[in-house]
Amino acid sequence: MEEPWNAQRSVIGSITRVLDNVKKLGKNNYTPAMLKNRMAILQDYWKDCQRLNAKIETTATKEERNSHEYFVNQMFLRAEDSYINTSDYLASWIDKFTKSLPTNNGSAEASVSEQPHFAIQLPRIVLPKFSGDYTDWENFKDIFESLVVNNDNLSNVQRLHYLKASLIDDAKLVLKNVSVTEANYNSAWELLKNRYDNPRIIINAHLQSFVDLPCLNSSSVKELRSLRDKTNDALTALKNLKRPVEHWDDLIVFILVQKLDKTSRKEWEFKLGDQNDNPTFKDLDSFLSARIRALEAVSSNETGSNAQMKTKQTKPKLVNSHQSNTETHKCILCNENHFLYQCKSFKDKSIEQRYEFLKMHKRCFNCLNGGHFPSSCYSKHVCKVCKGKHHTLLHKENTQATRTNNDEPLEHNNSNSSEAEADTNSHFSKYEETKEPKEVNTTLLPTAYVLLKSDSGRSIKVRALLDQGSQSTFVSESVAQYLKARRKQLSISVSGIGGASIGKVRGAVSVTLAPCDQVKPGIAISALVLPKLTSYMPKLSFIKCSWPHLAKLKLADPEPSNSLPIELLIGADLYGRILMNGVLQGPKGSPTAQLTIFGWIVSGSIGRSSEISTNPLVAHLQTSDESVEELLRKFWEIEEVPATSMLTEEEAACETFFQKTVGRRSDGRYIVRLPFKTEAPIPIGESKHIAERIFSRNESKLQQQPEILKQYREFMDEYENLHHMEKLHDDRACEHSTQVVYFPHHPVIRECSQTTKLRVVFNASCATSNGSSLNDFLHVGPKLQADLVSLILRWRAHPYVYTADIEKMFRQILIHPADTDYQRILWRSTPCDELSSFRLLTVTYGTACAPFLANRVLKQLAKDDGDAYPLAAPVLENCTYVDDIMFGATDIVLAKQIQSQLTRLLKAGGFNLRKWASNSMALLSDIPTENHGLATDKSLQIDEHLKVLGTAWNPRTDSFRFYIDINGYSNFTKRLFLSLVSRMFDPLGWASPFSINAKILLQIFWIRKLKWDEPLPDDLAERCLSYQSQLLLLRKIEIPRWTGQSNEPQQYQLHGFADASNAAYAAAIYLRVESLDGTVRVALLIAKTKVAPLKVQSIPRLELCAAVLLARLVQFTQTEMQLPNIPIF
Repeated sequence: MEEPWNAQRSVIGSITRVLDNVKKLGKNNYTPAMLKNRMAILQDYWKDCQRLNAKIETTATKEERNSHEYFVNQMFLRAEDSYINTSDYLASWIDKFTKSLPTNNGSAEASVSEQPHFAIQLPRIVLPKFSGDYTDWENFKDIFESLVVNNDNLSNVQRLHYLKASLIDDAKLVLKNVSVTEANYNSAWELLKNRYDNPRIIINAHLQSFVDLPCLNSSSVKELRSLRDKTNDALTALKNLKRPVEHWDDLIVFILVQKLDKTSRKEWEFKLGDQNDNPTFKDLDSFLSARIRALEAVSSNETGSNAQMKTKQTKPKLVNSHQSNTETHKCILCNENHFLYQCKSFKDKSIEQRYEFLKMHKRCFNCLNGGHFPSSCYSKHVCKVCKGKHHTLLHKENTQATRTNNDEPLEHNNSNSSEAEADTNSHFSKYEETKEPKEVNTTLLPTAYVLLKSDSGRSIKVRALLDQGSQSTFVSESVAQYLKARRKQLSISVSGIGGASIGKVRGAVSVTLAPCDQVKPGIAISALVLPKLTSYMPKLSFIKCSWPHLAKLKLADPEPSNSLPIELLIGADLYGRILMNGVLQGPKGSPTAQLTIFGWIVSGSIGRSSEISTNPLVAHLQTSDESVEELLRKFWEIEEVPATSMLTEEEAACETFFQKTVGRRSDGRYIVRLPFKTEAPIPIGESKHIAERIFSRNESKLQQQPEILKQYREFMDEYENLHHMEKLHDDRACEHSTQVVYFPHHPVIRECSQTTKLRVVFNASCATSNGSSLNDFLHVGPKLQADLVSLILRWRAHPYVYTADIEKMFRQILIHPADTDYQRILWRSTPCDELSSFRLLTVTYGTACAPFLANRVLKQLAKDDGDAYPLAAPVLENCTYVDDIMFGATDIVLAKQIQSQLTRLLKAGGFNLRKWASNSMALLSDIPTENHGLATDKSLQIDEHLKVLGTAWNPRTDSFRFYIDINGYSNFTKRLFLSLVSRMFDPLGWASPFSINAKILLQIFWIRKLKWDEPLPDDLAERCLSYQSQLLLLRKIEIPRWTGQSNEPQQYQLHGFADASNAAYAAAIYLRVESLDGTVRVALLIAKTKVAPLKVQSIPRLELCAAVLLARLVQFTQTEMQLPNIPIF
């Protein structure tokens, strides 16, 4: 309790000093405004004192209550006396002024108006608080401008003081680093308005608040009134924002009716009767108002006896087959802790209503989870009734239409459709019953208190579960971090009952396991690290004296049935080493005791419980190496059409953080914060010694490679000369931060680069002393760059095209000074120099968030300055892939205009474009030679090419080619063949007839379970050699870049082809362009192939799979190439 006590001591001192400071002023200097201001300050202190007292009361131990000065000296009661005395004193003087003066000067907050006051004392006007919620911005801005901004009696210092005092939560962070000075007010107010005064976002926020209103489960007065009030609030706000709300009646009524409870919807339909005209929102609002009044009248007349009548309902029985980790799932319908398929409110809906609910919340019809569609659902479960690809609760019986009452909830028979299967993300299987609960055995698992010690000298007493069903020993992440044990990085998967995947371990730690009394020597063990091990807790209490054969034993866990967490799981790998001779068995149905080095452990049945149990009956963990074979299977099995996905909760949080923290310098360059998952300080380990060790190792290696070392030095010298990093003179953190993190770096050679052959990569994933890395604590952020396939498809539509590269894109974006100490490195040019610390000042490649921050800044630049460059803004938003830009136009003049605007737009943000290339030399004529990859006086040879998003493009012939380096293997292994296959990059499937052969071969390797480095059988080796020789023939294939589209009148047609064999199936799409003069041009756009499933399928079924693949390809191609209304064949 020391932390809250230190804060409380300061607050109590402040309360005590208020009265002394007031009296020092002298009574002649008292004014109403001063006294009321001191009263407000005193009340704020008292609120803090009460809050801290509650925190101290809840955290103090029994020993602290008896000995700590806070309780012994009754500090809170003394503070209360001081507060009351001071409050009385101030109130008496305020009362004197009120009686003696006919007018009220008001407080600092109320004195913003010069209107006269009369004898009646009006309540004080308190400035509203603004938290950063866009729906509150307009109200806050209007009041603040009226009371503060437009008040000529206030100075700018006062205005800024009131502004900062009115900001809380996220909004407070915007002006966190703005000091209260006369000069800062205008810029601070503008900064706040630039952040939140965005009509589009405000409108979206109000619309979202309306759409997200919860669905009602019952006709509750409180819920109905809340729904009506919040709807009117949202619509009024939208109307004030000059949105045509009066024309939205149909949509508003439809959405609002869907959110009403079943009974209210029925009443609404009765009210409409035979009315054919669509009702207006005014009609629905009047109905809700009348219904609320009626329900209020009915509820006020209810007797107490009615309130006491309750219907006993039998809860469904859940029997779990549970592994080591049970998670809490919140229902999206009623917000209770259960899965959606378990929700009574969901089951009470009709099947049609369930479908509508799932559509509204974008949920899969099969597993009821979000984030995907049924067609891409990986759940193995199907309908229990018809075996269809939908949830059992969505099954429609043929006899459903014969029900006599369509309003009755759908009932299910226990033998079929009520057995709703768990989704694939939940790690348990279950069944439901609606009968009376039956008695079930409560089983005790063996637990013990043990001592864990690490090489760091730390030790901790933890509760362990002994589980022979687990292959390995596991320790919780929190214990591993406390021990500061040396951690070894591992890639091991953990699975539970039924093979359900739990996740991957976070490494392994080496510790010593010993009894708590340390009588027997400890055992050196290696334990795998998981975030949480188990939620095991027996239902019945264990009383040792109830079992005579256990009464005199010294148990390793004196209370084996308590709910304390399990921090260590001892698996079968250690079980035999801790056992000793001694087993005690009691009568049937009683627990068994077994002697271990920790003492006696007990396990087995301890009684029968009539309560419904949701506790784990089985705890089992299985570990396996990261399956390279599984990754290989995915290589040949999965090739999906690109699809968009919704933001995850973590991605949305990252986006929100960026919007709140992004800033800009006067020269236009952007300043961003590192998007941490939690607020600083982060629980990361010591990192400098690890960085030193890695630097020394790399330095020794580079001494043997003088040319690479020279380039390395030049790169780092440039980094410092460009002020992208700064040298530090001591290791202390800067004034803006509290933590320091070092990470190592190493050179990477890129032979294909036209500019920098060597690039230094910074390893922010390097583990620190506690096993964590900086990247573990950073948001990755959503994927913002355009899809590579989509970008190339759109680029092919232009007759004249450009490509360019943003020079040092990441390093043009600055990191806020408060975060630069998280980006420290060690460097020296020669071993003779002193090893120095440097702080990286820009976005750093190697950090998890770097791609997101870089791409997000480009989109922000397009938003901020795009209005001034209307031709360039869409290019920056839609035609950028990391630092590569690809765009084009229908004629040279327009292409040059876009190029000029794009250059100026990026320069406004501090970015420079270089390595320009084009299929027309006229487009490069006015670009300086040093700024493009192809000099204007250079004649490109027929076999020369540029890399464009990984594909080879020859600007001279304006065509794509395949250039593949082949070593010429003679004795193939599975590893060598996979290496050969991976060298061909074909994202649009132009070489699909060739590449499908490689996928078929890889599938055969997987089926035969061939070893990675053993020579292949003769039949497969021959096929691999044939594939290698055919790779050379690919170089002769040339795909024209331009598809023939232009702004001339033309007719377009899409032609799709799909076919299948017993080994594979494929789909391909061609674009046919016919000009007015009869010229026809046909271009292959995209193709996809898939190997046939391992389970033998009929040819018609495989052909149907090919047709589905083609349909998806057509939809994707039409959307990306903006060809919505053209004939498709």
